[in-house]
Amino acid sequence: MLSTYEHNPRNRKRCLDHYGRACSVCGMTFAQRYGPDTKDCIEVHHLKPLAVIAEAHTVPVEDLRPVCPNCHRVIHRGLDGLLSIEEAKALLTHLKDAI
Repeated sequence: MLSTYEHNPRNRKRCLDHYGRACSVCGMTFAQRYGPDTKDCIEVHHLKPLAVIAEAHTVPVEDLRPVCPNCHRVIHRGLDGLLSIEEAKALLTHLKDAI
């Protein structure tokens, strides 16, 4: 069952107003890649897992980050739980350096 705050449009707006629409991991923006009509396809990731946030809790903007769907998937595939934004960036940087 989804929490009432998981897809809260106010939290999403606050995050995007604060951090912009570039992925916090890879830097990609949908507007640059696919055109201006896709600018809002970016997802919002909770740094503090939703499972540990009380239902009445307002999510501070510092606990949110814009991430593209690919990087969001990688963050949630961490072997010991979630990867941090920094750990996901390190994976991406490591791969770029290897090429």
